[in-house]
Amino acid sequence: MKRKHHYTSATNVAQIVSARNNGGNDPILFQNRLKSARPFIDMIELEAELKGHMGCVNCLEWSEDGRILASASDDFHVMLWDPFTHRQLYDLVTPHDGNIFSVKFIPKRNNSILVTGA
Repeated sequence: MKRKHHYTSATNVAQIVSARNNGGNDPILFQNRLKSARPFIDMIELEAELKGHMGCVNCLEWSEDGRILASASDDFHVMLWDPFTHRQLYDLVTPHDGNIFSVKFIPKRNNSILVTGA
């Protein structure tokens, strides 16, 4: 029998997050609920500015487990960040000769493979 997710019965952001932490393991459903949760949008504010890129940042991507944030920029670099400590983990110089407009973690690879597009 498939496990029932409790995201659909949650009425606020705290309940949605709590449902995920207590056994709701469908990340797509979780993301979709938060995309339209107005209280979630209203509570977003700048926590920290991650400094490292020399050019405009064009894209961000969260790792599958949410522990790493990747940023890609006009400076042809991809930087990996610890979103909890706000520290840069890696600065990857790519072979691109144009602005990077896409960065993605390959699923099911333990955050070890990234692809980029310029």
